[in-house]
Amino acid sequence: MTHRLAGGGGHNLGYDALPWDMILHGDCGKYGQYKVISFLPDKIARYLFEFDSESYTSHNLPEIPDDPSEQSIHGLLGPQQVQKSLFICMYMHIKHEHAYCACICIYISYSAYSQVRGLLDTLQLLQSAKGEGHLRLFSTLLIGHKIYAGEQRVACWPFKGKTLQKSNRQDLVFVRPPGIDKGGFQLRIDNIWFCRVLLLFSFDSLNDQGIKRHDCAFVSVLEEYQGRRRPGCICMHITCVFAYFYIYRIFIPFSRMACPSRLNNDI
Repeated sequence: MTHRLAGGGGHNLGYDALPWDMILHGDCGKYGQYKVISFLPDKIARYLFEFDSESYTSHNLPEIPDDPSEQSIHGLLGPQQVQKSLFICMYMHIKHEHAYCACICIYISYSAYSQVRGLLDTLQLLQSAKGEGHLRLFSTLLIGHKIYAGEQRVACWPFKGKTLQKSNRQDLVFVRPPGIDKGGFQLRIDNIWFCRVLLLFSFDSLNDQGIKRHDCAFVSVLEEYQGRRRPGCICMHITCVFAYFYIYRIFIPFSRMACPSRLNNDI
């Protein structure tokens, strides 16, 4: 399969670009508020750590275990926002008592936070069709095949100020859940994750070997599937209880849903 980002304005450099530090509170500038995007900088840092940590040895990142199932890889860095708060609380505590203990806690807390911040600082400022930022924005993911002609289109228009035919279309896709062996995977409605595409973007990161381009899709998983059921489906109803957010590298198998979306568009 082949994957490429499109809908990026002139020369396909992205129809716009956003600085990662601006979106920490869900602020997308002229595109308004998009709260879910506030999770993205932290997710980017953890994505680089999980999939490309060998290229960032100079950052002294934690070692990824041989068996990732035994421990949460993302949890090795510690949550970014919690680390900020903990650092401030410990600083207030050190002014009064237990100074030595507080110093140790501050060092550990700040070390985990600085690893996340250090990875985000590797993101390079990029030019787009309309501005400069770390994340180039795209509206379409094209999925093709190396042998067969034709491409499927996955659309993502999340901002109120930028729509497709007056609609904020965000297509549904499905992915193979992490941890499932490729050889033993069977495509059924009860063993895949249904996702909504929240953002299509690319960024450049400066690692120990040089600058590397990353084309990514930010998706929410465990979305409820309300489309048509096919004969032979084992699971006749799927109810979502939790919402998780993942960044998928574009070359990971990523398929469109074969059903109408809630926006009444074929996807």
